[in-house]
Amino acid sequence: MKEDRYTSCNVQIFWTETVVDRVRIPLDATSVPDGRFTLDQTYNPPRADYAKVGDPPGNRFNSHFATCKKKGEK
Repeated sequence: MKEDRYTSCNVQIFWTETVVDRVRIPLDATSVPDGRFTLDQTYNPPRADYAKVGDPPGNRFNSHFATCKKKGEK
């Protein structure tokens, strides 16, 4: 995982890979109770995995692709 700032909006994010296909995605640096992703700590560095029904709330993250306020602007 690499901490960074997203170029279009300058918001703090971190880059990680997904568990399933190892695609790099930016996650918002701040966790939210109902986020779509959890971090799988069995990998080094941790990878993003979809939150599953029954997972406890908290320590979840959203993809910055979904939350960026500047999405679609050039």
